[in-house]
Amino acid sequence: MQTKSELRIVAKNIRDNIDMINISEKILKNFLASEYYKYSHNIAAYYPIGSEVRLTKIFDDDKKNFYLPKILNEKQDMYFVSYNHQDMTTKNIYNIPEPNGVEVSSDIFDVIILPALMADKKGYRLGYGKGFYDRYLNNNITGAKKIILIPKELLVETIPSDEFDVAADIIITQNDIVII
Repeated sequence: MQTKSELRIVAKNIRDNIDMINISEKILKNFLASEYYKYSHNIAAYYPIGSEVRLTKIFDDDKKNFYLPKILNEKQDMYFVSYNHQDMTTKNIYNIPEPNGVEVSSDIFDVIILPALMADKKGYRLGYGKGFYDRYLNNNITGAKKIILIPKELLVETIPSDEFDVAADIIITQNDIVII
């Protein structure tokens, strides 16, 4: 089995060579039609960079409350703050846009959309290697549904996982909704 570092290279290469704009639209269509989106009010998400799934379209929904991560320090702690598509953002140390704001409790989230380079059919995801989301999820008890939005080309049978990795509950691709 390939290491996480090797799989990150493979995943980025795949993402860079597929039509992410078209695929993102299809993934979002499946997500927006799902009960997980329809019945949620408070959604923690991420601001997409590079060739990530383009989910910024959902931020235009004025009937939902959105929250984006903010990195607290270089020790890789993170929390979520409210976000409105009209809010100003500043780029963090990783060049990712973050809104300004006050930390909110994880108790309010109905859904947490997890960024992923690759995911497996057990709900484990391959992130960027810094551990922000796994630490956050391990340190914040939440009843929110953890969802990965990812192209089917990046959904594999299994990826290496560690004891601190937190599995998602649902994976949504351009073709399917997979409940773990």
